[in-house]
Amino acid sequence: MNDMRKETSLETDEAVEALLGKATPRSVPPEAAARAVREVVQAEWRQVAGKHRKQKTFMRMAMAASVLIAVFVSLNTLRITGIEEVQVASIDKRFGMISILGENSELLEGSHLTTIVAGQTLITDDDSGLGLSWGTGGSLRIDQNTRVGFLSDEKVYLSSGRIYFDSAPALAANSVSGSDARLTIVTDFGEVTHTGTQYMTHADGEAVTVSVREGEVVIENAGRSSSAVAGQQLAISGSGARMANIPSHGTPWEWIEKTVPSVNLDGRSVSEFLGWVSRETGLDLEYETDGAAAYADRELLKGSMNTDPRQALQVWMLGMDLGWRIEDGVIYVNDAR
Repeated sequence: MNDMRKETSLETDEAVEALLGKATPRSVPPEAAARAVREVVQAEWRQVAGKHRKQKTFMRMAMAASVLIAVFVSLNTLRITGIEEVQVASIDKRFGMISILGENSELLEGSHLTTIVAGQTLITDDDSGLGLSWGTGGSLRIDQNTRVGFLSDEKVYLSSGRIYFDSAPALAANSVSGSDARLTIVTDFGEVTHTGTQYMTHADGEAVTVSVREGEVVIENAGRSSSAVAGQQLAISGSGARMANIPSHGTPWEWIEKTVPSVNLDGRSVSEFLGWVSRETGLDLEYETDGAAAYADRELLKGSMNTDPRQALQVWMLGMDLGWRIEDGVIYVNDAR
């Protein structure tokens, strides 16, 4: 029995090597990048080879195969361009234990990281997380117990865990906002793309689930396309697609607030600050009086802030001639103290 497993392992490894070897020789990518992508390809290949005996559906096999193709194409692109090192993101905020996948698939401590380059794979531990300024624009957040590989400056591979992307973060000190923010999230169950949005993606061995706060998200898998818009949650698994309605705030979203990057408030109005809190928490914002709205528009702030939005709301509103409360998913602001 053990000999048979060893032979199967050798066959799959050799098959992957043969697949990678078919690429026309070009400028070789950085060894670290090639090794990281190779590790992803081999892991997916073994997963598909090992699970077919459990009578998984054809769709599951097709989606896993599409991941192999996507990752292989990314590696081949590195070969074509011959880029020595491609920075894809910079770290705006971090907490807890962050690890990097090493040369021999060992976990290396990543406290020294300030930037992320193509080919790296990051793993977050319990009670840890990251807030990244994405290179093409937007803010990418990584939750605890998440494993994500950075394939290029426009594509990541989410193996497991949760990530969140905001294509137009408000008041972010380092992030670039705009409609040009490009990100494709590769998962075992399809590729996730967006149109000007805020959305959360969760992946595990059973499904990929996308929850949309704003805009539209599309999941492509096995030649089929499914989409979700604000207020919807789309799950794709081996048995098909499932849609549900969700709120834009609450427990599933709360981890995102811990990864909010620092913001620069110099010259910003109170209304801009409140808009930032609203966007980061998913809570609606409503002024109960015209006087409160006018005050928020004209009153300017000074300084910077590196704390979660709810705490920031409590601290910064102490010095304002405004009252506020959170009720039924809405931040209500008035001019009564």
